[in-house]
Order: sequence, then C-alpha cells, then structure tokens
Amino acid sequence: MDLYYDNDGKVKLYEYNDDTPLTLVESSEAQKKWLEDMIAMGELNINHTQYNNIKDNLVEYFEKIKNDIIHFTLYTQADKTQEDFDNIKFIAKCAELAGKKPFILPLHEIGYDNNSNMFVDNGKNLFHYNEIMNDLKNMNKKIDLFHGGIDEDEDEFIKMIDSDNSEIKLDELSEKYNYLINEFGVGNESDFYNEIKTMYKLYPIEYMLEDEFIKNINKIQLIEPIWKGLIVSNKCILVELWKKFKNHPYLLEAKYEEDKSFVKKPKLAREGADIILPNNSELSLSSDEFYKKNGYIYQEYCKPPLINDYYRY
Repeated sequence: MDLYYDNDGKVKLYEYNDDTPLTLVESSEAQKKWLEDMIAMGELNINHTQYNNIKDNLVEYFEKIKNDIIHFTLYTQADKTQEDFDNIKFIAKCAELAGKKPFILPLHEIGYDNNSNMFVDNGKNLFHYNEIMNDLKNMNKKIDLFHGGIDEDEDEFIKMIDSDNSEIKLDELSEKYNYLINEFGVGNESDFYNEIKTMYKLYPIEYMLEDEFIKNINKIQLIEPIWKGLIVSNKCILVELWKKFKNHPYLLEAKYEEDKSFVKKPKLAREGADIILPNNSELSLSSDEFYKKNGYIYQEYCKPPLINDYYRY
C-alpha cells in the first residue's frame, strides 16, 4: 500500500498492491531490530513494544498447510537489487520454522512433466543462497548466481563463474561451502525432481496468465490466490473505491475518463512503470509495453510532501 502522509497527519491512498508485496523484511525483522536497538541505547523504555506479529502469523499459516515441501519462486532477471529474493527468503524461513521444507527456484526453472501432468522443480534449491554468499565473501570471492553467474555447458555440468569469468574449482572451497554447493545443487546435475504441489510466487499474476501452462495452474495450491492480482492489485480498484466512497478523506478521485489534469496510470503496472504526470512528464524509470496495452485510469494529482529536502510517501 502506497500512502501520502504529511506532518499534519493528512493521509491519502496512492495505490494498493496485494499480489507482490515487498516490505515484509522491513516491517517485521527490521522494525524489531530498531526497537531492540532503541531500548539498548536508552531511547525507549524496556517496556515499550510494537504491534509486530508478521513473522509469527506467517509461521502459524504455514503450519496449517498439508504439504511438507513448499516451493517459492520469483522472476530473478528483474531482481536487480536482490529485494525480491530477500523477501522470498524471509517467507521461506517462516515455512522452515513451521516444520516445512522450503524450496526456492527461479520462475524460468519451473518445469512441466507432460507424462505425469504435474509441475516440477529443477532439483537445485536456492534456499541456502545467503549462506553461500556469506561464505564466498569470507573467501574474497565475488559471484552472481542470478545474473549470469551460472554457466551451463553441453554436458549439463553447472559451473560457478567468478567475476573475472574464471571457473571456481570446487576442491578449492571450504568443507562447509562444498556442503552448501551440494545442497544447492551446483555440481553434477541432480536426477531428483520434486512435484510442485504448493507454491508461493513473487511474480505478477497478469504475466502468468499469458503463459501457455496457466491452464494447468489448478494443479498447484497457489499462495497468494489469483483473485488478489486480478482484482485488488488492479488500479481499477482505485476508481471503484472512489465510486463507492466518493469524497472519502483517505481517497484520491479516480476515473476511467481521460483528464489531463490528473495522473495517468496503467491499470496493470508495478514499480511506477509508465506513470505520466499532469504536465505530460514521464514519472517512471521503466517502461513496459505489456502494461500499456491494458489501458489506463486517471487519478487526482497529489504531490508528495517535501520533508527534510526529500519527497516522502
């Protein structure tokens, strides 16, 4: 949820995204660490607390899921800052605390077995990615497993490539690292593949609907449900909310009819893609033709407040 908020307590809803939220780490672990540090510095009393049950609630949710293995996937090519992966890893860790076996893999590595009519993973679990990265840092190695760091040759042997494009020899690595490599699946390709029965995806549902295998999605217990992406995360909800609660103090006027004095927003878009301000200036740092084809809504312009020389929202 993106909100306007100023020093006078004025609040306005900019947008609502219930399909691919990315603030779990900040709103749970980071806030908890902030509270602990503030108490340790004497800035807050030891009796201070905060309404922060996100992690506990996620663990409780995963305890109710029947399947032991839960898959987590994301679109790694778009994760330039590793923000998506950090959120996936946090959710997967909650599943582990619930007694489940989390399995993380990139979206493009999901397979479909036509003989068994089921979705399968690739046998390479990214759940220990952070441990692998920390171990590499201790060895002064720099490697990117997501963006070109994995190289696959004709023999399907997975090699780890250092930042200078030289191959990292497995026998040069620590015993701990070799264990993680085997757990991760780097080395000889694993012949074992797991059926994907329950999956959390950090990937826009509107993209998934374009895939040929979407017709088989009912074979997976999907977290979150599809309707969240199609209804709640569609910017048309801003228009419908205004129709139902016109002049509500927390809402900005929104409509389908073109209005050049309003902000032009694609009905389906993320990270500010293709937003156009009333002066026809492009606000977004990115553009996606996929989003442009789905049409636009128009929302009342509400400039973010300037606080300490920064525009905040």
